[in-house]
Amino acid sequence: MVAKSWKNYNSICPDDKLVLAEWEGHTYNHSDGTTSVKEDGSATIPSQWIQIWMVDAEKSVNGYDSNVIHHGEIDNVQELLVERRVNGKVYQSYPIDDLEIIPAFLFEGKKEGDTVEVIYKGVTFRLTLNQTSYRYARFGKFEDAFRHVTK
Repeated sequence: MVAKSWKNYNSICPDDKLVLAEWEGHTYNHSDGTTSVKEDGSATIPSQWIQIWMVDAEKSVNGYDSNVIHHGEIDNVQELLVERRVNGKVYQSYPIDDLEIIPAFLFEGKKEGDTVEVIYKGVTFRLTLNQTSYRYARFGKFEDAFRHVTK
């Protein structure tokens, strides 16, 4: 999944943060009875990834607990809109679940309150690092939690 996600980022990763990921091909059996084959492959990708939660700043200020990625609360970003087929029905959705796991090098040296710009599929996301006012504040400031999950 991260190899596919990395292609959608417009960021240059330092060479010392890259690794070669390789995978064996396999066959998918779909619910409609069809199958598809994924060939063997490889990709050069960042070596460390972290999980983030993006929160709608306006909703947070008003006391709502808003996890944008898991609740699909992103609007008017046509660049991210895709069609998915489920049991023959067509749905439009924002597959930003790929944004939940972000290359760790983008956050190195950053501290609580800093803003990081991430460009994904041509869309710029401005992420303010705000660990201490979210539900997991008990893990400390952003830099403390980052150091812990990337050691």
